[in-house]
Amino acid sequence: MQFNFKLKYLAIIISIIAGYFFLYHFSSSLENNHSVCLFKNLTGIPCPSCGTTRASIKLLHGEFINSILLNPLGILVSIALSISIFWMSFDIFKNKETFLPFIKKDFVNKYVIIFAVLLTLANWIWNIYKGL
Repeated sequence: MQFNFKLKYLAIIISIIAGYFFLYHFSSSLENNHSVCLFKNLTGIPCPSCGTTRASIKLLHGEFINSILLNPLGILVSIALSISIFWMSFDIFKNKETFLPFIKKDFVNKYVIIFAVLLTLANWIWNIYKGL
């Protein structure tokens, strides 16, 4: 059983690192004005997560303020992915599976839901205001 979680974690870690490597090295071709967002293409209004990839690219290039201004969710996604990489690496090293069981826990209560909805709405208003 432990062999399986190690392979799974290693595959996830490699995928995340490969994704960021791709973003870092091919960012110039990704930073155009063509949107792949289905919601934006159908409605003309940016979704709450529009700009998250471009914000992550800015962060990778050390443009912290520009990343936040583009979409603060990019910072949150990058932090979450970085923590995930370190946590899964630690699990592999310690031969213990703690990451996925923690993720599978039910943390949802009404306050978490209300906070997440308000944060999403605030980010959506920010994206619309910027004309993203």
